[in-house]
Amino acid sequence: MQFNTSKVQSNARGTNPASASPASGDPTGFPVNPLRRPTGCRVSLGWKLAIVAGVFLGLWLANAAVGHLRQAHVEAFTAQLNDAGKLRMYSQRIALLASTCDTGASREGQRCRQAVGDAVEQYEAKLAAVRQSPNELFLGEDQRQIQRSLQALEADWEPYRAAAQRFGSRLDTQGASSGDESTGGEIAGGEITEGENTKGESAAVYLGDHADALLAKAESLVELLVAAHRRAQEARNTLDNLLQLVGLLLLVLVAIVGYRQGIKPLREIVRLARQTSQGNYQGRVLSAPGDEIGELAYAFNEASLRTEQLIGDLGAEVAAAQRERAKSDNLLESAADGIIICQLDGTILRVNREVERIFGYSRVELRHRNVKELIPERYRAKHDAYQQGYVAEPKSRQMGIDAAVSGLSKSGREIPLEISLSPSTLGDETRVIAVIRDATERERAAADKARLVAILDATPDVTVTFTADGELVYLNPAGRELVGLQAKDSLKGLRLEDMLAPDSHVLLYEQAVPMALELGSWSGEMMIRDHGGRDIAVSQSIMAHPCQAEEPQYLSLIARDISVSKKQQQELTHRATHDALTGLANRMLFEDRLDQALLRADRSRTLVAVLFIDLDNFKPVNDTLGHAVGDRLLKELAQSLKDQLRSGDTKARLGGDEFAVILEGLESAEAAQEVVEELTRALNRSVRLDGHELLVTTSIGVSLYPDDAATAETLLLTADAAMYEAKAAGRNGYRFFNPG
Repeated sequence: MQFNTSKVQSNARGTNPASASPASGDPTGFPVNPLRRPTGCRVSLGWKLAIVAGVFLGLWLANAAVGHLRQAHVEAFTAQLNDAGKLRMYSQRIALLASTCDTGASREGQRCRQAVGDAVEQYEAKLAAVRQSPNELFLGEDQRQIQRSLQALEADWEPYRAAAQRFGSRLDTQGASSGDESTGGEIAGGEITEGENTKGESAAVYLGDHADALLAKAESLVELLVAAHRRAQEARNTLDNLLQLVGLLLLVLVAIVGYRQGIKPLREIVRLARQTSQGNYQGRVLSAPGDEIGELAYAFNEASLRTEQLIGDLGAEVAAAQRERAKSDNLLESAADGIIICQLDGTILRVNREVERIFGYSRVELRHRNVKELIPERYRAKHDAYQQGYVAEPKSRQMGIDAAVSGLSKSGREIPLEISLSPSTLGDETRVIAVIRDATERERAAADKARLVAILDATPDVTVTFTADGELVYLNPAGRELVGLQAKDSLKGLRLEDMLAPDSHVLLYEQAVPMALELGSWSGEMMIRDHGGRDIAVSQSIMAHPCQAEEPQYLSLIARDISVSKKQQQELTHRATHDALTGLANRMLFEDRLDQALLRADRSRTLVAVLFIDLDNFKPVNDTLGHAVGDRLLKELAQSLKDQLRSGDTKARLGGDEFAVILEGLESAEAAQEVVEELTRALNRSVRLDGHELLVTTSIGVSLYPDDAATAETLLLTADAAMYEAKAAGRNGYRFFNPG
């Protein structure tokens, strides 16, 4: 792209451009713009910036790639050098074990064989790791030298590994022979032959003699790796420096071109703009680059030409009048409310577009009508009287704030309106400016609010609105009745926690309110306390209202009484887990509590005792006295169990006349025996039912965990077996479970 320095043509002699020859100018008689407008294919500023950015991005990516290669090579080289260094250690370890192992005992021979085998495997693993390490980041000659050095090391390692394996095999043979000797107690043909001994000694000698050679090869490989890495680093550093030099040169070139094609022309345009601000419109930009700056220079010249034309054609008074007229129209039309300008007698002179929307008339239809025609027929007489009073004393007034004024649309629909009247006097004429607002949405919102309040007042649920710190703002009648407030009583000073039971305070401010503020809502159960001090279980929902940053945060709470359903649920749960006749735990609850007791016993290292209790001779009571007496006898036994045992001990009726007890936290079997003996004495007594004297005796079987059983099921079975032993022994007694 050819670069042209910006030049300025100024009329130093004060020549009027209008006097220039129009033969070579435009049809208006003004000189032709001296700067040709950029046309055709051109490189815009955006493309130039994109090209520069692309070049620098490419340089940055190249630098990043070099850095990545450097980092990857350092990591791979570190691992490879570490593995190569360990090759020296493992070869020396094999030689050391070969020279120091004592093969005279089986145990020592086995240890040496294991150590030699481990060293060989470790050497093999590190050699494989060095072989598999990537060498592509080294220079080409270094890669070939590393490969040759690695092959030489592998060639020396093969016989060395074979010798180490022979040596380990000899140790294994001697260990087996020694083991035979120790097992038999005497040497019986277990001596090592001369050939085997010679073979093992030659392997040890070979390992010692060739260890230094193998060490030298490994050290040579390490030195070669270090040297190759250094040369690769130097090559990458050279490339990195070259990239930085290219970037610096490009930066200098961009600065030079940017100054010549950007900054310098813009400075000329700024200088000419300052001249035009002082009233001199004769300066022109003669040349500029073929991009947006050229477009700017061309536009500047065009603006200067047009400005000169306007200055010659327009007068200040006409321009000012047009501006004021445009401003007035713009204000009138852009107003959000309807505006009617009329005479004192109500004749409409002017309206804006919002009035057209409200009443459905066009401004042509409204002009010269009387505002009385926009009022329903039944209100026009009242309007005439109001108009006469306003003409006598015109002043600013508002109408329809408390109760909307009715207007009449073109379709005959009545519209609720808010009206503000303001008189305006210009010379001897007085005009009335009426600002009209459609109150339809306001009245609809008020009606919706009234319906909502009616619903909240009628609902039996407690509805509360409160601030984030707990201050009450609204409380519906159900809530007022709950806390003992009348409808006229003020909520000032009352807080939400005053309505809650103390246990619910923490839940409210540590969980419910923070979660509602964060997520928008929270649901859960709490306890509300009424004015009589009674706690009521409720299901609550708390919702946070959206608000602006400077507004207080409000929340709403809806609480429903669930105490009846909670009580019913508790009753159902009790019926499912307790015996209907005695009120004791049933078999299902007993087994569940027994499982929990065994878990607690494992943690506390204590004993658990299960007592299986059976009434002696209960069947004759039912057969002779009836089931009603039998049921009463079972209740008496259940009450005796409650009275005699601890409240934390589980007492259960398993069915019929069979009862069971769980005793926890026992330190010994003797402690269980003391409780059983006291219980036996308490249960074996006389009971008088319906005039009959009954002697109650029981047979009790006792089983201990973990001594007698490992599970709850077997523990109950062993206690049952012990109970039958007690019956077999003559009843009216107890027996501990005995496996024999």
